[in-house]
Amino acid sequence: REAHCTLIASPISRNMDCRLSGGEGRRIMLLHLGSDVCVPEEDILVILNNDNLTSETERFLSALGETAGETCICPRERARSIIVTLGVRQQIYWSAISAGTLLRRAGRRAKHGLAAFTGEVE
Repeated sequence: REAHCTLIASPISRNMDCRLSGGEGRRIMLLHLGSDVCVPEEDILVILNNDNLTSETERFLSALGETAGETCICPRERARSIIVTLGVRQQIYWSAISAGTLLRRAGRRAKHGLAAFTGEVE
């Protein structure tokens, strides 16, 4: 079985819309996190704003970091968002792209309720 990947870049927004076609007509939407890193949207557990993490969230990331892999797309001190995935393998990504921007990129086509935590409590 062969998979095909098509990258579509908009000259206006410069956002990437990544589509990976699998078998049986199934389409997997990928979210571009920066550099050359894309992850399947269905694997994303949470998108965190790195500017205002609570102590509980920091403990969660620390505990998860003991078993999950980590990918620094940018230096941690410059990371604006943290993305946690639970696909085939748990992974923590540190990205220079803001959580709001990532959520907008995913939200314009998400049908499964992907949400970001910005640190605001209702």
